[in-house]
Amino acid sequence: MTKDDIINKTQDLLNTASDYFSKINGCTQYLPEIEKLRRKLWQPCVLAVGGKVKAGKSSFINALLGKQLAKVGELETTATINVFRHISFADVGYTEEKPVKVVWNNGFETWEDTSFMDSLQGNDDATLKKAEGISHLEFFLDDEKGLLKELTFVDTPGTDAVVGSDGQAHQHVTDRFFRLRQKHSEETNNKMDEADAVIYLVGAVAGANQKQFLTDFQNTTAGASALNALGVLSKVDIDENLLSRRHEQAEYVANSLKDVLYTVIPISAGMNEAIANNKVRYPALQQWLKKMPKAAFDIFMRADSYYFTENANYLNVMYQDSDQLPPSIEERRSMKGDIQWSLFRAISRELYYSDDVESAMVNLYDIANIEAVRKTINDRFFKRSKIIRCNRILKDLQKIVLRIKRSVFVELRSNRADYEAWRSIISMGESDFTKNSADSLRRFINLQLPSLDAIDKLESEFLEHLILPLEELQQEIDGIDREFQLLSTLQSRRNMWSENDYEELCQVLGLYGIREMHSMYDDAVERQSYWQSKAVRLRDRRDQAIAEYAVDCYEELIKDLKR
Repeated sequence: MTKDDIINKTQDLLNTASDYFSKINGCTQYLPEIEKLRRKLWQPCVLAVGGKVKAGKSSFINALLGKQLAKVGELETTATINVFRHISFADVGYTEEKPVKVVWNNGFETWEDTSFMDSLQGNDDATLKKAEGISHLEFFLDDEKGLLKELTFVDTPGTDAVVGSDGQAHQHVTDRFFRLRQKHSEETNNKMDEADAVIYLVGAVAGANQKQFLTDFQNTTAGASALNALGVLSKVDIDENLLSRRHEQAEYVANSLKDVLYTVIPISAGMNEAIANNKVRYPALQQWLKKMPKAAFDIFMRADSYYFTENANYLNVMYQDSDQLPPSIEERRSMKGDIQWSLFRAISRELYYSDDVESAMVNLYDIANIEAVRKTINDRFFKRSKIIRCNRILKDLQKIVLRIKRSVFVELRSNRADYEAWRSIISMGESDFTKNSADSLRRFINLQLPSLDAIDKLESEFLEHLILPLEELQQEIDGIDREFQLLSTLQSRRNMWSENDYEELCQVLGLYGIREMHSMYDDAVERQSYWQSKAVRLRDRRDQAIAEYAVDCYEELIKDLKR
């Protein structure tokens, strides 16, 4: 089944639902919800960025989109939800002078300039009061990577803030967006889409609050799972020990949160920005650094207090075995510039211990690691965005359909039974004078209340034409999505498999368009046993999932052989 097939079938089901809701008494109230789902079908998926306050969410989004849009500050920024959409979605009112749409809680919309955005920064009472009236802010751009054509990014304020009422505002708005507090769910539904997937910025140690947040996200978001949640270990440059062990630490956190996160990727958004803004200076910086004796360089890099020392005796001791003079404090300040100390230290170490700038840049980009996140987003969210969106819509439609099945048909039968009980009373009170009125009443009631046979027939059609096709399409999407996920993982970990195993798995996962397994029919039992044994021996949970899927596929083959 192709992506277009899934979209068309989803649209057909929405049309079928609309038809039935129009002719079943008590269901017209659900028509606006169906219309909302129909609009959602053609809208981009919503990919939200969550995490603690000051976890680096805004810097991460700026690095991801390649533009300085999300506000970054040393203090906790104001609690607003920031939505980033493709420029093609900008409507009437957008101008270069006023590029930001402010959606207020009362539904009113205004277009504002950068000075308005600056007025939202801070935690004083006046700023907080203004921010409280805002539902969300919308930014529009033509991103170079094209991610925003299929994905809408949402920057949330963050959780676990520590600054008084501002901190409470951050928590409140984040809870509202992710629907972590039931009392806010209706308000959120009326104002904007919920998240289809989440990128969560985790700490170096997986805490209980992080897992609880991600579990709550799964519980309150239809169709969400670990496959729809990507972890990012941010600010890996802030600590030298973390920097050197970032991949190992990311794997540790991923294993700790494996039930709620697909994987965890270590990044430094600050490094990405530092490279973009300062790489032209690196040849001169490397030349300057390499003049330092190794002992002096290592001491300078211990901390910024060592780097900026003005103690002449201390500097002389550092350079006592060198024919070079210690660099002046002005020279050191100039070479550092406005780069954050932890970033400058990491950059300096790479430049000092690399033979050339090109080699150092390879390592610095590896520290930034933004391209790895982009690739993962592209593979896991961008390529399957329509499947994610259709799956989400079908889950929401299923909730409505099951609600109707449980309540509306029961109420119709109950009302019909009540009428049957009162019909004899209507007949008893009937006379020649009231005959026309009684007939009119009976016709009206029969029109409003179908017979029990008609109700049974309507419910049977409802089951046949809506509920069963809905469940079947969901199962097909689940199967397609699962194969896509496993195939993506197989490609990313190709070197972990032997050539024979890889080739077999490609056939099992349908890499060639059709699952080419007919040649394996004769060996189905043997191959199933092989992959069962393999799944037990594999240590990585991603590889285990692939092997277990092969076991399931061979199980289906064996059943076919027995039929």
